[in-house]
Amino acid sequence: MNWTEVLISAGVAAVLGLITTGLRNRNKLGKLGAILWVIIPIIVGNIIYYHYINPNGLRSTDRAQIERSFEGYPVFQTLKQQEPALYNQLIDNFLKSKKEGHSEQQLIDEMKQTVSGLIVQRIRHAPDKDVIDYMNIILEELRYYQANNRSEHLCFKALFPQVSGGVNATKALPKELQLRDLDSINRLFKASSGGIIKPKNQEHENKLSIIVARMQQQYGDDLQMFSNPASPDVDREKICDMSIDMYSQILKLPPDDAGAILRSMLGGE
Repeated sequence: MNWTEVLISAGVAAVLGLITTGLRNRNKLGKLGAILWVIIPIIVGNIIYYHYINPNGLRSTDRAQIERSFEGYPVFQTLKQQEPALYNQLIDNFLKSKKEGHSEQQLIDEMKQTVSGLIVQRIRHAPDKDVIDYMNIILEELRYYQANNRSEHLCFKALFPQVSGGVNATKALPKELQLRDLDSINRLFKASSGGIIKPKNQEHENKLSIIVARMQQQYGDDLQMFSNPASPDVDREKICDMSIDMYSQILKLPPDDAGAILRSMLGGE
């Protein structure tokens, strides 16, 4: 099983969920933020789906096979060192669900919950630099989809796979970008073994409010497209443009503010 897609998809899901949950809890975007919260448990599992439909995927699963497939990914080795119980649980749950005959979609849902939840948890403990570095890669991936696969709506599919299917990032993204993504996850995990990082002050609150007000002024009612992305009237390209815009504005802030925003949104502080 190729786990690259799991990790890349998990990161997109976790970061989008982090941003939009914070906006929901702050009552900044109301309905938009509440609906986007569903992104967290959706995107992660696309990789499992693609591995199951891939004729070269892992068909006969046992613990040794899964562990061997993890060996090529330093991030899983980091997880094994830092949180061995969770690492073992990840494998045990997968094997148990497979043995019980869970459908491919159920396996997808179960795996994505675990992986995206872990990334969200670790972001709260990660220093500004590591959070921002990873966010920049997520933004680069979305921009790549928009620049190279706009007519195919791959960016939209990456954000909302429940609407029209996900994206196999291992096929759509350049290998170099995939490797940087995996490396950034590993660095984030390694740097996030301490306590929760609290903001130095509340200046980031005002800066986030300015970004939200700017988006509301620029996009107006178009923001409501997020409330029902499955609607046939939704402009899929514009939803992605708005998502990219939000990332871009946050990441243009000073590191202290950007890092504080990204972490505080997760807990809705």
